[in-house]
Amino acid sequence: MLELKKYFSVNRDIFIRTLCLIFTFSFFTAVSAQQGDLILAANTILLQLWFIVSYGIDGFAYAAESLVGRFKGSLEHNKLARAVWYNVGWGLFLGVMGTLAYALFGNQILYIFTDKADVI
Repeated sequence: MLELKKYFSVNRDIFIRTLCLIFTFSFFTAVSAQQGDLILAANTILLQLWFIVSYGIDGFAYAAESLVGRFKGSLEHNKLARAVWYNVGWGLFLGVMGTLAYALFGNQILYIFTDKADVI
């Protein structure tokens, strides 16, 4: 029983975060549907773009967690600091590149998801 308690205490925050995300996305979709088919379609595309970006960010988060845990556990503080700064640097670089891609090619990206000009 103690093992389960430890397991749930470690995963509690992730579980709460996941529930909040599910609630938020469900609420967003429900409110969008109440606004009509066009709004629902447009917001669904926005949600898909959000998912693409969030999965990319999660990739950096997972890599950072792994490296920080490894270097902190082995007391390699120089490698820890370097890993954090590399992760921050690459995250900023890709964030800027993603922002530029959306700013410069926003309509073309949206047309990947639909050919309906009304939705875009």
